[in-house]
Amino acid sequence: MIVQTSGEEDGITRVFRWLWHWKYTICIPMMLCGLAAIAVYSNVPPQYSSQAVLVIDVRQRQLMPGESVISSLPQENPVVKTELDIISSRNTAAHVLELLRQRGIPLVPPAEKVHPARLFVRSVSELVASATDAAESIQNAPPSAPLVVAPSAAPADLAPPATTAPSAAPPSAQARRGTEAAIDDLLAGLRVSNDGRSYTIFIEYVSPDRNFAAAAANAFADAYLEKQVEIYDSAAARARDFLGPRVESLRAQLEATELKRQARRQEAGLTADGDASLLTQRLTDLGQELAKVRSAIAEARARLETAQKGTPDAGSSIESPQLQALLSEKSKLERARANYVENGAVRGQALVSVNLQLDGVNREIAEEYQRSLGRLQQEIVVQERKKAIIDADIERMRQALDRNASAQIEIVQLDREVEASSAIYESFLARYKETIEQQGIAVPDARLISAAEPGARDGAGRMVKWLLASLVMGAAVGGVAALGRGALESRKASPDAVAAETGAAVIGFIPRVSRGRLRRYSRALPDPRSDWSAAFTLLQMNALRQKAPGACTVIAVTSVRRGDGKTTVAIGLAQSAVAAGLNPLLVDCDIRQPQIARLLAIGRRPANAAADPESLRHLEHMELHRTPWNSDVLSLAAGGRPESFAVQYRRLATLMREARKAYDLVILDCPALDDHPEAEHLAELADRAVHVVRWPRSRMAEVRAAVRRLGGIVAERRVGVAFVRFDPGAHRFPMIQGPMARPVGA
Repeated sequence: MIVQTSGEEDGITRVFRWLWHWKYTICIPMMLCGLAAIAVYSNVPPQYSSQAVLVIDVRQRQLMPGESVISSLPQENPVVKTELDIISSRNTAAHVLELLRQRGIPLVPPAEKVHPARLFVRSVSELVASATDAAESIQNAPPSAPLVVAPSAAPADLAPPATTAPSAAPPSAQARRGTEAAIDDLLAGLRVSNDGRSYTIFIEYVSPDRNFAAAAANAFADAYLEKQVEIYDSAAARARDFLGPRVESLRAQLEATELKRQARRQEAGLTADGDASLLTQRLTDLGQELAKVRSAIAEARARLETAQKGTPDAGSSIESPQLQALLSEKSKLERARANYVENGAVRGQALVSVNLQLDGVNREIAEEYQRSLGRLQQEIVVQERKKAIIDADIERMRQALDRNASAQIEIVQLDREVEASSAIYESFLARYKETIEQQGIAVPDARLISAAEPGARDGAGRMVKWLLASLVMGAAVGGVAALGRGALESRKASPDAVAAETGAAVIGFIPRVSRGRLRRYSRALPDPRSDWSAAFTLLQMNALRQKAPGACTVIAVTSVRRGDGKTTVAIGLAQSAVAAGLNPLLVDCDIRQPQIARLLAIGRRPANAAADPESLRHLEHMELHRTPWNSDVLSLAAGGRPESFAVQYRRLATLMREARKAYDLVILDCPALDDHPEAEHLAELADRAVHVVRWPRSRMAEVRAAVRRLGGIVAERRVGVAFVRFDPGAHRFPMIQGPMARPVGA
């Protein structure tokens, strides 16, 4: 918990230090973008603009089926352009005009169109005039006085009487001209656009009245969506009467075919998949069992022949505890007799007693040797009988398979019929469901994602947004520039760079896994077929290359700093050694914060364990544990009175000499090189070293220095590098072949 807090503080400090280092690179783009935003904003002419945003829905609908009677709009740019023309057409404008009348919103004619430059000059002159006439200030600016004639918030009964007065005569040419003029006025403030890279449609309306601008933009969006719904509703129920009876007949046909196939499978004894019969599976199992029996017979005969050719004194080929105990007793008696003879007690009573005991032990050895030979012969007889029974079962299975050959051909034909009927039935059923579901729940191809709101006069209230957007953009540009410059100063430690610059071999890539899976992998042997097990198997094989047969190798596992994954690598190496049949000893050398016993959730090993070496069982201030996967773990940080590192180091050196006799492999989980100075002294006790690099956090300069330090400390000058939290799919670096070697400059 203390380590995590320290890590967070270090991370925050590094962030502030990085920001301070690149302050000019980040701040200058922010200032430039802010000045550009102010310049652009100051030239925007005063305008009331409201915008509604539509999007042609490219996602799969939940209520509508995937394929309707009338196909949806294709997701193509020409189609989007066509929809823009439909929205800005006169027919849509006439529909919008009717919607505005139904909602009681009077039509506001558009303002005079002026060039943006002239509009900017006019706004400046109006500002100067308002400053000179400060004594006669008024509430509204002179250009906005005509806008109060027809506010959108006014009710329908406040509209001008000339537009609402009924006409006694039928619609005349003058009325039609009035409608056409209203449509022209409505289209004059409409702007429909698309960025050409997406399916988003922007409906913008510009008007002298802020409320009417929002109402008109929303009316155009509603009219477009209503028209699309009308198209789907008019063509949803034509195929229902045809598809219903057809689906029922296909369902009955499919059920009959499936029942026939199932009955024939049961008669022939086939599995549910239909790929292989139960008899075939049984025959395969018998073949595997027969191979095991033959192997056992060959092994027993080899042991018997070896034992028959040998002598009782060389009883290593016979697995008999009694014989081994007698041979051990004989060895002790012979040494005792040799001592008596050497001391000159040739005629003493003790020598006579030893000779009598030695004769008795020789007789017992001969008898036990004969009994062991008899047991081996009996074992061969039993395995031969078992082989004969399996051969008979295999012959019966083959005869049964010959009888079921014709049944398999018939079932294959029935499978084809079921697949064909099922495909036809599913096609008709899916189409029938789509037809039913389309009734009453049709949705348009587009949807309104942002309704228009009353626009702000002269862009008021938007200056903050312009500045925020410009600052964010400037910060993004500055951050990218800072990262680009930082990449030129330091590089990440990649496998090819490590091999090229340090000369050390990259001996393994450990994949990235979650915390829960890592905890499960640490407390039990993982599946040998998993990527995790394969990675550590390759790491263990590369780490033990050129290892002398029968010799114990001591490997020190370390890293630059805590948290790089060295303890995970040490535990994985021990598990891989156990899976390979080796007897490893895992030593937790961190006397300040030991982690292995806590991660593995193991307790102290019983003192009377038979496999404990005598030297390991009596070392004080150390704890010997037993992992769930049958490996010993030794922790230097034991309870009780603390000791200095010098005392612990001398004890560990003594332990290494004894452990080389009792174990095949010793793995030292050393502290991090930058966190604990004693890590280098601990590495002196090892034959080889594995430096753990956490991808992509470790820097090349740190890894280069650490590998060279290890190369000058490790006994055999052999150092390998293992990358953890590595994604081989995203980063395909080649494995640096060859044994662990002395780094360059070590």
